[in-house]
Amino acid sequence: MRDLFSLGPRLSKCAEYVREGSKFADIGTDHGYLPIWLRLKEKVNTAIAADIGEGPLSSAKKNAARYRCEIKTALSDGFKNIDPNDVEDAVIAGMGGGLMISIITAAPWLRENKRHIILQPMTMVPELRKWLSDEGFFIEKEETVMDENKVYSVMSVYFDPDEPRLDELEIYMGKIVSGTEYSREYAEKVLKKLSDKIKGHSHRGEREEAEKAEALSKKIAEIYLS
Repeated sequence: MRDLFSLGPRLSKCAEYVREGSKFADIGTDHGYLPIWLRLKEKVNTAIAADIGEGPLSSAKKNAARYRCEIKTALSDGFKNIDPNDVEDAVIAGMGGGLMISIITAAPWLRENKRHIILQPMTMVPELRKWLSDEGFFIEKEETVMDENKVYSVMSVYFDPDEPRLDELEIYMGKIVSGTEYSREYAEKVLKKLSDKIKGHSHRGEREEAEKAEALSKKIAEIYLS
């Protein structure tokens, strides 16, 4: 299959994580490029482009017609208007971690039948990881990508309550392996946020919390920056 268009780094990594031959859904699809690309590459058997807005779905339909690609579209707030039987793998990308938590919470069937969720959060990433861990979801793999001079993480997630919960280091750094591409840049981003957190604790006289954050910062620097 010839390349008709290319995905950016964030969506390319998401596409890489999608399982071969799966029934796929893209939640918050925007222009529909990810499900179209996966179908053109014959990586998935079916693909749904889902969005809460009519505009993005209209763009997705036009792009699918342009590339003569068969996808389904769904006007849906998260998974609410999607049949669970049509989803084995799903991508939720380009939105905040808090919204991702709400979307996953509203679809309890994502905990069934080895469903696979690929997440690419823009904000509240430690909070998202902690929530996933507390709820029994397992981050199987996580990598970093650089997109428009900003570093992001992409995570492959399954529900598996038998897996161990994340420790504090993993809540902030996930399953990102030291020495891999952009792991250093991601660690620097996390350390900057932790620095702001330390200042806030110190300003409020929260000495114990500040010391814990400082110890975590040192650990991240030792592992990822040395």
